[in-house]
This record gives sequence, structure tokens and C-alpha cells, in this order.
Amino acid sequence: MFRVPTCCLSNNTGSHHSSTRNSFSGLKPDRFLLLWVEYYGSPVSLKSIAYFSTPDASSLLVQPYDRSSLRAIEKAIVGFDLGMTPNNDGEVIRLTLPQLTL
Repeated sequence: MFRVPTCCLSNNTGSHHSSTRNSFSGLKPDRFLLLWVEYYGSPVSLKSIAYFSTPDASSLLVQPYDRSSLRAIEKAIVGFDLGMTPNNDGEVIRLTLPQLTL
């Protein structure tokens, strides 16, 4: 589960925005692309065996080029501890991004 750092919980809105901006500057979408998957006995990067898309603002869709790799991708995502549970429907993996809360 994603938690907002305690440094962001202040009454001063000016410092609140800059503090939040600084806290989130370390979160980069390509961190997810650095995930390695065991594919036919060899570790390969997830971005080389799957296509990523964002169907809406709160979800990420992972569509592998080879459907037989779905279980390996799902296992790697669970092991990577992203704080999200992958939903495998047999063709794609859907990840729902949690709502940001204070």
C-alpha cells in the first residue's frame, strides 16, 4: 500500500506542495520496466517480452507478446512487491493503481 510521507503532512500549503513534489520525484514509471522475468529458464527484462499501455488514469495493462509467459510475468510482479495485485484474465495482466491518500 502506498503511503504519503509524513513530511508532506503540514499546514503550510507552499511547503506542502514542494515537499510532495520532492517526495514523488523519486517515483519513476520506468522502475516498473526494470523488472526481470524468468522466461524459458533465462532472466529477461519485462519490457522485452510485453507491451505496456494505460487504458485509463488508474490502471496499467501488461500484454505479453507470448501468452505462455503470463504466469511468469504475474509471478515476477508479485515478487517485486509493487503493492499492487495483478489481475490475470488469460490474455493480459491488469494492475490497478491505488488512490493517493493523506
